[in-house]
Amino acid sequence: MKDVERIIGKYYFEFNELKQLSGDASSRRYFRFNTKFESRIIVLDEPNSQQVTDYVEINNLLPEGLRRPKLYEYDFNYCYLIQEDVGDSHLFDYQNNQNLKELALRDILLYQNMNVETFKFQNKKFDQTKLSFEFELACENFIKRYAQKSIDKNLLAYVNEKIIDLFSSNIVICHRDYHCKNIMVQDEELVHIDFQDSMIGHYLYDAVSFIEDPYAVNDKESLIEYYFRIQNHYTDMNIFMKDYALVAFQRLFKALGSYTFLNYEKNKSSYLKYIEPALKNLKDQLQYIEDERIKKLIVEVTDAN
Repeated sequence: MKDVERIIGKYYFEFNELKQLSGDASSRRYFRFNTKFESRIIVLDEPNSQQVTDYVEINNLLPEGLRRPKLYEYDFNYCYLIQEDVGDSHLFDYQNNQNLKELALRDILLYQNMNVETFKFQNKKFDQTKLSFEFELACENFIKRYAQKSIDKNLLAYVNEKIIDLFSSNIVICHRDYHCKNIMVQDEELVHIDFQDSMIGHYLYDAVSFIEDPYAVNDKESLIEYYFRIQNHYTDMNIFMKDYALVAFQRLFKALGSYTFLNYEKNKSSYLKYIEPALKNLKDQLQYIEDERIKKLIVEVTDAN
């Protein structure tokens, strides 16, 4: 912890109770420490990481109404930031609180109100390259390595193209990893974290990420109905659900690829327990899919476990 102590000592003459916190799937390390007046968090990443730079720059772009931890100090060269300590409670810990979940869905609209055309990170988008990369990641790590199954390449290519077509329209700014472990709860207020990967994507992406979250136990039907009422892009529920289901396929298939990649390449087997709920949520989309070839792929993927 000597490196952490040296960094903190640059800004705070007096500090104590330095404690490392559990991290996430990234390379970042988190520590809590106490200054003379309050507790704060320091986040360190590997040298030359883009994550800290993106976090600071996107934090400056987000609207005032979107609560996130206050940022006190940062250094792009050494890749660290010091921010407000908002506690240890995630929305994950409030599984039965429907009001907070609806508030989280309303907060999505704040990201979407940002101007796509003036968004600084025009290169960060769900374009053909990004979508194909995530699709291939899932094919390689979930289908081939984990399930040890072969699926027709023409079928895979067909569905990937359908996803690319859908993501070319209805684009907004997305948090990109919007789930119950990336939303803190402090005094009944939601605090957003991990938004450094925010990018341009489909209007339904964040809502799907939240509602179909494999980490959570959600009353999905009520949350879908609520989001349909508050959003302003769709007027027809059938079209809404058709697009929702295909976005859900992309998100959940990508998640399966991520869980298995983390297992094989990062030795993080704890993510394997989320494969079953992800597959269940994926199977739920069958009722809304009309395209028989997409249905066929969903069946093959959900039977692959």
